[in-house]
Amino acid sequence: MIAVYARCKVPGHNQEKFISIAKQLVAETIKEKGNISYELIRDTGDPAVFAFMERWESREVLDAHMKTPHFTALFPAMEELLDGEMQGTVFEIIA
Repeated sequence: MIAVYARCKVPGHNQEKFISIAKQLVAETIKEKGNISYELIRDTGDPAVFAFMERWESREVLDAHMKTPHFTALFPAMEELLDGEMQGTVFEIIA
């Protein structure tokens, strides 16, 4: 099983639009075969910091997710709203 933690910072004036696009991405992604969970979260100490927490059955289904029409359309739209780049890490779930 694979987990992803992808963190980003979104300026206040872009947050409403970012959340709207991210909710669309979450809604489509949770329908994908091999997705276990896909959540958008916000830092309680810094409301400009958001992260996606994801769980996938395998690296192959994660790679397939990144080629889906909804991901290839929505992710670039979100990236335009960020302060800097999204920082993602892929983990293997051990226990």
